[in-house]
Amino acid sequence: MSKTIDTGRDTVSSDQLSATIYLNKIKEFSEDTFSALTLNSDLILNQTFQFMREVLRMDCAFLGELLARGQTGKIRGMVEDRLFNEEVTGLRMEALSSLCEESNVFGADDDGDREIANILLNGYVAMSGISVPIECEGGPRGVLAVYSTDVKELSAAKILFVKSMASVISLFLQSQELLPNFDLKNARLVIEAKQILEGTVDSLNQLVVVLGEDGKIMRVNKAIQHWELGTIGSNIHETAENLINKITPAGIPETLFGWQEIWANLPQFGHIAWEASNVETGKMFRFSLRTISNKVPNVKVHKGFAVLVVEDITLSKHAEEKLKKYNTELEDTLKQRNIQLEELNRQLTCQLEEQKKNKIALLKSEAKYIQLFNNTLAAVCLLNGGRIQFCNDRFCQLFKYRNADLCNAVFVTLFNPEDRGKLLSLFADLEALDGKSTDIVILKGKDGLQNQLWLELKMEYLNAVSDNTIIVNIFDVTPQKNIELSLRRSEERLQKLSSQLLNTQENERKRLAMELHDGLGQSLSAIKYSMEDLIRDKNCNLDDKISEVLTKSITQIRQTVDDARRMAMDLRPSILDDLGIISTINWFCREFEETYKEIRIEKAIYLEENDISDNRKIVIYRILQEALNNVAKHAQADTVSIVLQKIDEFIGLSITDNGIGFRKSQDSLGSRGMGINSMQERVELSGGSFRIVDNVPRGTIISIRWPSVLVSGC
Repeated sequence: MSKTIDTGRDTVSSDQLSATIYLNKIKEFSEDTFSALTLNSDLILNQTFQFMREVLRMDCAFLGELLARGQTGKIRGMVEDRLFNEEVTGLRMEALSSLCEESNVFGADDDGDREIANILLNGYVAMSGISVPIECEGGPRGVLAVYSTDVKELSAAKILFVKSMASVISLFLQSQELLPNFDLKNARLVIEAKQILEGTVDSLNQLVVVLGEDGKIMRVNKAIQHWELGTIGSNIHETAENLINKITPAGIPETLFGWQEIWANLPQFGHIAWEASNVETGKMFRFSLRTISNKVPNVKVHKGFAVLVVEDITLSKHAEEKLKKYNTELEDTLKQRNIQLEELNRQLTCQLEEQKKNKIALLKSEAKYIQLFNNTLAAVCLLNGGRIQFCNDRFCQLFKYRNADLCNAVFVTLFNPEDRGKLLSLFADLEALDGKSTDIVILKGKDGLQNQLWLELKMEYLNAVSDNTIIVNIFDVTPQKNIELSLRRSEERLQKLSSQLLNTQENERKRLAMELHDGLGQSLSAIKYSMEDLIRDKNCNLDDKISEVLTKSITQIRQTVDDARRMAMDLRPSILDDLGIISTINWFCREFEETYKEIRIEKAIYLEENDISDNRKIVIYRILQEALNNVAKHAQADTVSIVLQKIDEFIGLSITDNGIGFRKSQDSLGSRGMGINSMQERVELSGGSFRIVDNVPRGTIISIRWPSVLVSGC
């Protein structure tokens, strides 16, 4: 449970304070460590491990990296004060790969996660820990983890700390690959970066305000004009409090500190955020006030003290409804972009027809066309004769080729050979549709680095350019497909575990049945025979009282033997292993009718014993056992029909009763019973299909089908 701290006008959660403290530590660590002119990877990583252990007070911190397409890996880190750096393969590599799939938090009760940590660290005993995958461009890169030999409190603030450190290390690793020799003294790059940054800030929809130490405005971006709050120059030296009152006349909500208290506490906290509304316009705004840190040696960028970012969050307050419509809105936006592109192409065509002699106007129109083409969200290219005539920047980024390399390249060569036939069929369908747009299809492509991509394609004839020109829109859906494949693998593993659990359960039942029959049953029978021999022995002079006690004991032993045999038959009837499923069905139906005399069973079997595999025999017996027990307890039926037959390439089993029906039985139970779920699970794990419906006019039908050819694993 998180603690709270009373500050007079507000109550602050200790988890929030912890998170703020952790993030401030990360900020200071990053600025101090990664601002060095010469970046030493080993030194920085060792400092990172030491920093994480000291902040979280954990025994072990390490970074695991995937190498050689996941066949080998490398882990390096620190256990207590000892540094280690070693390669891993085999079982340890499997443990490393599993940690790279998703974030993981465990305590003393999570045996599986603790075992993975012990395997990876070669016997290190971990009682608690946190691991976070490190994502780099192109997919998972590795994992960052901290472990402890004691049971530690794994709060949300600590989890956020590890995730933030993983992001810092991910950025560092990518910067090492992309800019290994970056020099902070390169003034030209700094100036260019400053110009790009200022242009980017001015293009933002958010209002960005730079404040001096006196709380007055030093600079604002161009959003001040769009918000009709003044011009860039008119607001200079105005106080931030006045600007806030213009945006939200009610000022800062009373539940928060006042502006003077916020400004006074800003150096301590580094970042303060709040939300307020404008009653007149009904709009909501989020205010984020953050101090400006400048720790680059000998470089003084500005005299600004803090940055205030104001964002209109009116629409985001309806996030729950808009999230449901997000995909639809995104598709509509892309369609609108395509419509705009078609309209622009039409306008360009008209201009070309009207102004063929005006080359300057043509060049301007082409410039506008290319700018819009490159700024679209989709990867777009134009094809003529199956070759790429033109493509936008997003297309080049997606396939990792230069624009010059793609010019006049054969389009289908960008895709895997097994998908090229499907792509050619798509071209044929497009021609058959007389130029209308095709449906979206998913193909596998490969980029310049030979990485696999899942792509959605939509194409149509672009008649505005040429009768033979095709415009292709491509969307990268690789992350979604990877998630689908991961879920599919998880379902397969869960299904395998369920099958193993059922097999283990049946083996244990069989063992217990044999123990009851061969062990306990035989021992009791031997005792009974000995006592009977004792009574029949004329040379043994027993008085009447002892004979009476022995006779009663024999009767009780005989009853106990019968009970043991009945229990053994319920657990695993030996007749199933000795004589097969058909004889077992006949025996079970006789026993059921003997127990429930008011219920009559009609059975029909139209197949041979060899038509059913051994694995499915026990499944059929358990289904009959559960179904007839449900009929006896809930159906209120007097007749049950059982049909087991082989039809064509399938084996079918149907159980029909004339009771009150499945839905009324469910109403009496309150919910779907565990027995029905168990039957369905057994059938599906054995490769069959399960269906249960209400009969007309009354009763219930359970219908099951298996393919007659046994599939591996069923």
